[in-house]
Amino acid sequence: MSLHADLLDQAEQLAQLDPRRPKQANLRRSVSSAYYALFHSIRRARERLAITQQDVPAETLTDGTESESERRKPGKASKG
Repeated sequence: MSLHADLLDQAEQLAQLDPRRPKQANLRRSVSSAYYALFHSIRRARERLAITQQDVPAETLTDGTESESERRKPGKASKG
């Protein structure tokens, strides 16, 4: 599963933990997770658009789970 999908699942679970009287911390964390899910989804779409415009194979895209430093480690093929 992609990072943004995992974050959305987490947001939904946190928002529904206490259905009668939700805790502020859970609601805030839920909104934060949803925000980051949107961020990563937009980032992924932007990467796809940029790659498409450059005629680079889509397999070279990251799924958002690797950090920039991980992608740049010696001996590892660059993904973006």
